[in-house]
Amino acid sequence: MNIESPEADLTGSLTNLPANYLDAARWMKTPCAERTGEKQSHLILAGRDGVPPSPDDWLASPILWSVVRDQLSIAEAANLYQRGAFAGLVRLLEEEGIGLAETLLLSNAYSAFGHYRKAILKLETRNLKLETRNSKLDALTFSSLGDLHLSLGDVESAKEYLGKGIEAAHLAENSHVLATALNNMGNFLAADGDYSGAMANYEESLQLIEGLEDASQLKAEILINRVRAEFEKGSNYERVVSAVNHALSHIENLPDSYQKAFDCIALSLLLQKTGKKFDQSGSLNPHVRSLLNDTVEIAGELQNTRMLSYAYGYLGQLYEQEKQAIRLTRSAIFSAQQGYHPELSYLWQWQLGRVFKAEGDIGDAVKSYENAVAILTPRRERCEECETP
Repeated sequence: MNIESPEADLTGSLTNLPANYLDAARWMKTPCAERTGEKQSHLILAGRDGVPPSPDDWLASPILWSVVRDQLSIAEAANLYQRGAFAGLVRLLEEEGIGLAETLLLSNAYSAFGHYRKAILKLETRNLKLETRNSKLDALTFSSLGDLHLSLGDVESAKEYLGKGIEAAHLAENSHVLATALNNMGNFLAADGDYSGAMANYEESLQLIEGLEDASQLKAEILINRVRAEFEKGSNYERVVSAVNHALSHIENLPDSYQKAFDCIALSLLLQKTGKKFDQSGSLNPHVRSLLNDTVEIAGELQNTRMLSYAYGYLGQLYEQEKQAIRLTRSAIFSAQQGYHPELSYLWQWQLGRVFKAEGDIGDAVKSYENAVAILTPRRERCEECETP
């Protein structure tokens, strides 16, 4: 074998490679907070499992602060949760080593965006890792898992977990915890059309928390669920309105929070339905208007775009036959886009199209309907509300 080498001397053409030949930092994307100059970033999650919890539905039991508060190791988590700053809560808790109390908050935050499977995974995984058991937290965890499975339509799993929640609540010998579990079981029964069974659970829950401190928010959810049960089972006008007045007088005295704003929306929708069913809109709509205006004020203070969108949108619906309907509905659309709530953007774009059509503005009506349809196109979801936590 003959090897022929070139006669040219190549050594003078060779150079040493630099030590920093590949600077990885050059290829890293600048965080959006630095690009925009604002103190906010984005958290992207692929595809939701369903629509986020709606105020026009049975209301799950809220976080039980009398139990959870003492177990929290991250004080800021409670503040973010009560403001409805769920994106900030996810960012905070995903970066920390957290216990079961924090996991309950994190699970609630994920479910607020419609990421129910993620919420379930967080709770089930953390629960399996526990070395010591706390019957109160067990009850809250099982009850929350039951509600999450119900949101996904998994009836069997929901029933199993809700039953475990009630069992654990009895072992805990804590009336507040038991009331929390019974409210969620009541929702399960109501969703199945068993309104009498649901009412029995709601009534027992109310008796259990009578006079208890820190039970005011849970009481609000139960009272609103009771109104919905009265309405759905076909009670007469006097019974429905009596339940409404009881809930209304209680909610008015709650401190401002995301959950209070949510409750105001829920009760306003029930009032509208009641007014239409019994031909009493004229007497009930002033209460609807007051609740929605209260929501605008609370949501504005909290800078919560979701609640603002709900409030402006339903105000626009209330005034749909009047000139301010377009302005209010556009405000609802703007708020939904600011926080990226596509299910609300769709709702209000369709409403805007309906208003334009009623005014004879077919061109703008068609554009609004087209915008609504375009929103249904699948896309990645931005799991945040653009708020500074």
